[in-house]
Amino acid sequence: MANTAASTLITRALDYISRASTGTTRSGQTMENMAMSWLNAAMMRISKMHDFREMYKQYSMDTSDGVKGYTFPTNWKVILDMRMMDGTNSRKLRMESPEFLDKYRPYPEGDSEDISYTYIPFGNDFDVYPIPDATYAMYCKCITWPAVIAATATLIDYEPNKDDVILAYMLSDAFNFLQLLTDAAKWETTAKARLAEAYKVDTRKPDWNPVAQGFSSVPGEYFAEDRYDATAEEWIVNPFIFRSR
Repeated sequence: MANTAASTLITRALDYISRASTGTTRSGQTMENMAMSWLNAAMMRISKMHDFREMYKQYSMDTSDGVKGYTFPTNWKVILDMRMMDGTNSRKLRMESPEFLDKYRPYPEGDSEDISYTYIPFGNDFDVYPIPDATYAMYCKCITWPAVIAATATLIDYEPNKDDVILAYMLSDAFNFLQLLTDAAKWETTAKARLAEAYKVDTRKPDWNPVAQGFSSVPGEYFAEDRYDATAEEWIVNPFIFRSR
């Protein structure tokens, strides 16, 4: 089933409050545009409360030889993982903080270029280390914000089973706008109840049977000897064995 057009939800909301789409506010804005703002606000509220499955995306991009800086996909909210592809030498990139890179590799351009194994987020951009020595495909799995609706014919990002949640939040804002606070509170409560139902369905994973991973038999430490060595141990191999430097 195709996602719902913005015009459908806007019409429903305006019918509930008995307002025509061509009516205007004191500032001259049409009620249709007001309802569109309620729609965008409703989707943003839902996105802040739960990451529904339709917001999970995968994007691809290419590195350039000798270039360390790149930009995350537009509208990203949470980065789940980054992979750099090079056949059997492909790897999941390890995330590090900008402060860590600045401390231990303040001048990455002075190090040898190679396929990267670390990415360092900074705002909407990120660096990779080592700086790539060739063109590699990168895959980014992330959770995105819902796209802002600017035209009524646009299909919303959420699947139709969230329409009732979105409509309820729209009506809460609509009745607040009309200063009908009792009705606004009623629809706020309804929206939360509907969101809880949608959340319950979205988080079901009956086929998932997690199994804990055992510790390595090799004595390790809290931190690998060189976290910028691609072959170094993970952060924690066995937290009950610690070797001081």
